[in-house]
Amino acid sequence: MDGSLGSIGHRPRKPRTTHVVRVSELDYFLEISRYATDRGKLTKKTIFEILTEKRIDLEKKRPITSSKRFGLPTLEGKIKRGYLTEGAIKDTVKLCLDWNILTPSATEKDVYLPTKDCIEIGEFVQKNEINNAQLKLLDVIIKSGMDRLFDPQNFLLNMRNSVLESVTPYITVSKKEEILGKVKREKKIIPLSSITVPREEGIAYNDYRFTFDVMHTNPVSLSVILDWGSFFKLVNFFSPQFDVKTMVRQVKDKLEITPDKGWKITGTYPTKGAYLCKIIVSFAELAKLITFLTASGKTRERKALREKLKLTSYVETCLIYTAQKLGLISVEGDIIKVNKHIVNFHQLLDLALKSDCLILSDGENVRGIIKSSEEDLDPRTTYIITEPEWALETFLRALWVHYYELVEGKTFLYAPIPRIRERVCRDLRIHDDAFDEYLNKCRLAFSNFVSLSLGSAEIKSRLKIKKFEKAFMLHGRSYYLIKVKRYPG
Repeated sequence: MDGSLGSIGHRPRKPRTTHVVRVSELDYFLEISRYATDRGKLTKKTIFEILTEKRIDLEKKRPITSSKRFGLPTLEGKIKRGYLTEGAIKDTVKLCLDWNILTPSATEKDVYLPTKDCIEIGEFVQKNEINNAQLKLLDVIIKSGMDRLFDPQNFLLNMRNSVLESVTPYITVSKKEEILGKVKREKKIIPLSSITVPREEGIAYNDYRFTFDVMHTNPVSLSVILDWGSFFKLVNFFSPQFDVKTMVRQVKDKLEITPDKGWKITGTYPTKGAYLCKIIVSFAELAKLITFLTASGKTRERKALREKLKLTSYVETCLIYTAQKLGLISVEGDIIKVNKHIVNFHQLLDLALKSDCLILSDGENVRGIIKSSEEDLDPRTTYIITEPEWALETFLRALWVHYYELVEGKTFLYAPIPRIRERVCRDLRIHDDAFDEYLNKCRLAFSNFVSLSLGSAEIKSRLKIKKFEKAFMLHGRSYYLIKVKRYPG
C-alpha cells in the first residue's frame, strides 16, 4: 500500500455517466398537476410557490432519518430568501417538459400549459385518489423514455437478479486549488475493502458495486432513483448494519486525507440499503416456465426447475408466486402442478389483466402501464408486478418474533414501533405503508395480542434523536410503542 488516493480496495474505473435530474420528491409533480388542472396554466413564479409550500410541508412530516434536519425555521428562511429558486425551478420544469406533464405556451414566455396526462393526474389528486395519481405519474415517466435509468429492466430487474455476497464501501473526496487565479476543483471516488454480508437476493446497498458496476450511475442519481422507487412503493429501505465512518477513520491517514493535503471527505457510502417490496417477472420468463413445466408432464419438482432454468432462489420464488396468482400452477410441498395451458403471449396478458396485476412495458415500441392487449408488445420487456400477500397470522408471527428480539425476551416491556417496523418489513419484504395496514388489521383481528402506547415525551425525543421517528398513526394520534403479548398457537 503506497498511501496514495485510491490505494484501498481496487482502483475505480471511470463510470459511465448515466444520471437523472436531482429531484427526489415526486410529491411536487402531483401538486403541480393539481394546480395546473385547476388554473389552466402555470408561470415560473407559480411553480416556485408550489415547490416552496410543498417543501415546507414535506419537512414538517419527513422522518429525521431521511432529512437529517433538526429544525425547520432555518430551511424555511432559506426558501423564503430564494435560495432554492434557480436550481429547483430549472430541474422541476425540465422534468415536467421531459415527462410531458407541461408544455410551453406558444404565445407567453415562461408560461406552461397542462397536458392531457397532467390533467388526469390533477383530477385524481383533487378527488384524493392518490394511488391512481401515483400510477398515472409512473406511467408518464416510463412512457416518456427520458429517464431510462428508471426502466424496470434497468432498475427493478437489476435489484431482483442481484445476488449479494459482499458490499464495497467507498468515499468521495474533493479539494480546491487556485491555479493562475482560477479555482480548480478535483474530485475522486475511493472504494474501500469489501465487507462480506450474508448471501441475499433482491436487495442492494448504495455501495460502489451497485452504484457504478450494476447501475452504471453516480451516488446522487442512484439516490433519486431509489427515492422514486419508494414513492411508487416498489422498494423499501433499511439501515446498513456496518459503520463506514469507522472504516474511514481507520484508513484516513493512509489515504492522506488531511487538511494540509487539501482533500476533504464529501461523502461516505453506503448510507442505505433497499429491497424490492413487489414481485416482478417478465412475460418471457413466465412463458418459459410454463413451457418447461408442460413439456415434462403435469407435475415437476422445484429442485429440477431451479437446475434446468438456472434460477436463483429469489427469482424462482417470484416466478412461482406470480404463476400461482394467475392460477397457472398449484404447489404442494416441493411438487409443482400445472393447472392451465397457455397458448400464446396475448392469452397470458389477458389473464394477467383480469387478475388486476400491474403490467409495465419499457420496450422500444410500447412504454408505460398496459391496460389492454397491444400488437407490438415485446414479452421480454413487458412485466407483471404484484404485491406480496401475507395471512394476518403470518404477519403477527413476524411481529412477535421481532418484538421478542427487541425486548430481549422481557415481554413486560414495550418496543419502539419504528424499529419493529423496519425489521418486519425487511423480513416479509413489504413497504412501510403495508406494515401499517397489516398492523391495523391485526389490531382489530387479534386485539388480545397487540397493545399500543403513545409513549412519553422523553421516549419520543429519544427515538427522534436515534433517527427512528415515524410513528403508527391511528385516529389522528401518533403511537410510538408496541407490546405483542404472544403469538396465537
